[in-house]
Amino acid sequence: MTQLEIEFKTLLSEAQFNQMMESFKHAKVIKQINHYYQYSDPTVYISCRIRTLEHTHTLTFKQDHPEGRLETDFKDVDENAFERADVKEFLNRNNLTKSFKSIGSLLTYRKLIKEDHLEICIDKNHYLGKVDYELEVESIDSPTMTEQRFNELCEQFDIKDKVSISKYKRFLNQKGLK
Repeated sequence: MTQLEIEFKTLLSEAQFNQMMESFKHAKVIKQINHYYQYSDPTVYISCRIRTLEHTHTLTFKQDHPEGRLETDFKDVDENAFERADVKEFLNRNNLTKSFKSIGSLLTYRKLIKEDHLEICIDKNHYLGKVDYELEVESIDSPTMTEQRFNELCEQFDIKDKVSISKYKRFLNQKGLK
């Protein structure tokens, strides 16, 4: 399934994270693990992960798009995900004929709050000996409402520095890869 991912995000301080966790204490925390892969051609930027959430495994490719990121998901994958016929067809259709190699994993504890037209995610991420905190507000069907809600949360929790770097890019930076 391919969809346009439109989200607003920023890194948080530990204090901001704790304040948000307390404010949304009614929401459940879920554990997810992103297993990251890097494409062997460094001139092509595509992010790739297999996300483990409870007992499900989803392979996701993210590509730049003028309005956000184009996200293509393949559900219920296993260790042979790149050999599946539908995955191979996607790779060939997008001229991704070289290989992907595993580069490591990122563990996230996520508080997920569902509201009309959007999802709020408050994340604590562990990767390569580092811990960071992040707020993501993801649009379900209304980018304008999503951006407005993101700005409201930033104002409410006194978030001034809106640093927006994806988990994948932060992981690559921490690992010393581009």
